[in-house]
Amino acid sequence: LGFRVESIGALIMIVAGVFLLVLRNSISPSMIGLGMTFGMLVSVFMANTVIQATELESACSSLERIDEYARKIPTEPQFPPREADDSDVDPNTLKRKNPPANWP
Repeated sequence: LGFRVESIGALIMIVAGVFLLVLRNSISPSMIGLGMTFGMLVSVFMANTVIQATELESACSSLERIDEYARKIPTEPQFPPREADDSDVDPNTLKRKNPPANWP
């Protein structure tokens, strides 16, 4: 991607240079220098735009992950309050078992 951006910037410089070369008799030298300077800055601006777009995409990707973790992952069931003896807790459902019918 960097090569493409630099190539487009070089192409813009070539076009601007040819355009200013053709019009060299009707444009002052200071305006030609200003045009070449702005032509060189175009590639810098394009490279910075690509960098900023990449950083923005990375930040949005992390926001999507946070949203997925916060909303789409199911929460674990609440464990019943701990008592002295947890042998009556069913490990599959985490609910307390009813006492046997013959229990006093």
